[in-house]
Amino acid sequence: MLGPKQEAQAALFYEFSLEDHVPQDHLLRSIDQFVDLRSIRAHLADFYSHTGRPSVDPELLIRMLLVGYCFGIRSERRLCEEVHLNLAYRWFCRLDLNDRIPDHSTFSKNRHGRFCESELLRHLFETTVARCITEGLVSGQRMAVDASLIEADANRQCSAPKEEWDPARIDVGTAPRAVREYLNTLDEAAFGAASEVQPKFTSFSDPASQWTAARKGPAFFSYSDNYLIDTDHGVIVDVEATRSIRQAEVGSTKTMLNRVRAKFDLHPERLIADTAYGSGPMLDWLVKRKITREEHEDARDVARAIRKTRQYKVSSKLRKKVEMLFAHLKRILGLGRLRLRGPCGANDEFLLAAAAQNLRKLAKIFPAPQQTRKA
Repeated sequence: MLGPKQEAQAALFYEFSLEDHVPQDHLLRSIDQFVDLRSIRAHLADFYSHTGRPSVDPELLIRMLLVGYCFGIRSERRLCEEVHLNLAYRWFCRLDLNDRIPDHSTFSKNRHGRFCESELLRHLFETTVARCITEGLVSGQRMAVDASLIEADANRQCSAPKEEWDPARIDVGTAPRAVREYLNTLDEAAFGAASEVQPKFTSFSDPASQWTAARKGPAFFSYSDNYLIDTDHGVIVDVEATRSIRQAEVGSTKTMLNRVRAKFDLHPERLIADTAYGSGPMLDWLVKRKITREEHEDARDVARAIRKTRQYKVSSKLRKKVEMLFAHLKRILGLGRLRLRGPCGANDEFLLAAAAQNLRKLAKIFPAPQQTRKA
């Protein structure tokens, strides 16, 4: 028998619980148990005014950003729409059905302002690293380093050849934010000071990005995403954005190793990298030996000796864990091209993506306990 036609009828009262409508095996349930944002208010306290209208809760913004990066939602406008519609996203963001979603413009205002000034996103990333260490996923014995090219939000049609590019002619007062960031990083080893060689083309919209043809295909503007990982479980222990040139990528290794030593007291017994990182100065910095012959030759001898050991073969296999993380970053999280411009924009995207990868790693290894629903 044909049943009655189903028609929606408005009710005066509803009894509804988000908790009951989020599946017990949903990825966000497992991620949520490792997200600890209690410290961000204290971290940001000095960057808020004590007067004026109340601002959007920074914890809400961070939770929404984590949703976006964990599920490959690249647009903040679309992220706001998805959080508005998706019950699991609302649950993770601590939003009730009647709570309003922040406007997408709120993200850029905070990211370019207090988030950048306070280095909040690095603080967030390092919080995930600390949790991985607490859960026993990081020993610090073996680490691997590598870099991957991420396409910048720039194109060849809006660029100038090197003979026509002169930073001294830029009017700082009217220049876009990404251009001002470029001027501020000309003396930094990760960007302008990495090499005296001028790129063939420079983008007007994002001049810190590097024109490169490293993929043996059509050239494009890019940044390098540098990862330092612990090879036990492939946890990312540090991340750094640089220009896409080898000098900057190799130099970031020193920055990351020094940072994890100072922050987490991690001193790797072995550092695994491809041969491009085996420059004389880099090897000498790693092995710290007194030079008694040709400069850096003792350091090269150490590297040559290591290549003959069984441990070298093991390390060669472990290095693939970094490449797998970059493949996951681009194919699953959708970060094949940057949305944000400038060194700060690239750094923000890389930090958030690395934090998301670490949280997904924790969630995979330690899934949330399954609870049976009451009848």
